[in-house]
Amino acid sequence: MVDALLAYANDVSPSVAAAAMSALAEVDDPRVNAVLQRGLDHRDVGVRTAAAGSIAVRAVDANRRDVEVVSALE
Repeated sequence: MVDALLAYANDVSPSVAAAAMSALAEVDDPRVNAVLQRGLDHRDVGVRTAAAGSIAVRAVDANRRDVEVVSALE
């Protein structure tokens, strides 16, 4: 399931990518933060917003927080 979400986060359809970015907020996998950080640079505002929201959700949990990703959000 995690691999599928990570793949969908890179989908060419912005709505698919945004939905995956949102779903990744609660996933415990070390690859998630890098995908979310890349999402901040996406051309579509919906994908960027979903990535930012997931980063913010993850920042609350010290086990999921990545200081570099949070800094990119700021």
